[in-house]
Amino acid sequence: MRPDSLRKRCLSVLTLVLTRSERRCVTPVVVVPGAVTWTAAELEFQAEKVLASKFLNAGHNCLSTEIVVTARTWPQREAFLAALRQVLSRTQQRWPWYPGSEARHAAFRARFPAAIEYGARAMEAGGRRTLPWMLVEGLSPHEAQTDRENWCGVLQEVALDTPNAGARVTPGCCCCVASAHLERCADSVPLQVRTLARSCATRWPSATTAAWARSACRSCCARYAGAARSALC
Repeated sequence: MRPDSLRKRCLSVLTLVLTRSERRCVTPVVVVPGAVTWTAAELEFQAEKVLASKFLNAGHNCLSTEIVVTARTWPQREAFLAALRQVLSRTQQRWPWYPGSEARHAAFRARFPAAIEYGARAMEAGGRRTLPWMLVEGLSPHEAQTDRENWCGVLQEVALDTPNAGARVTPGCCCCVASAHLERCADSVPLQVRTLARSCATRWPSATTAAWARSACRSCCARYAGAARSALC
């Protein structure tokens, strides 16, 4: 048998392999109201943590922060947003190397004309240029784009009308994003936040990860059952 005939014969055999993959993820960082007052340095530190995933790989990252959820009545909300703006302003712009990222960036700008551009050291070479970071603030859950992943350096802030006036972002708590696990935090996470997370189409890629998340969620609720409850996901 000729080598090319053998190759074609081998390619004609179908092999079924079970694989797992992530479907999509509009990742929110949820700042849940609580009785905590932050210093300016702490707010800046938390802003850097929130934006770290956005800066990683130019935003071409399946766990990149897409939405920051805050309480509209939080007295330090504006200070926190100012810290976000400061970190965005001083961070170098990135090259949009992933296919389609420039188009998604342009679509975000068209959908949210009020979005502000940020970023340091813009560069241009070979007819291409770096893309600025973009932030749009004060959106309602209905105005936010939760049906698709932007996959580039853009960020939305959703301000919820909640009765509480404070907020706390707790490092290390990674349970309260997936809607299935938010239901376990009903006493500490407002219904609006859980509803928003459901619309964000967050998916756990495997049963092992889901089991780990359920365990982390139980741990979270037990640890932060007091007045100051929060989640950084």
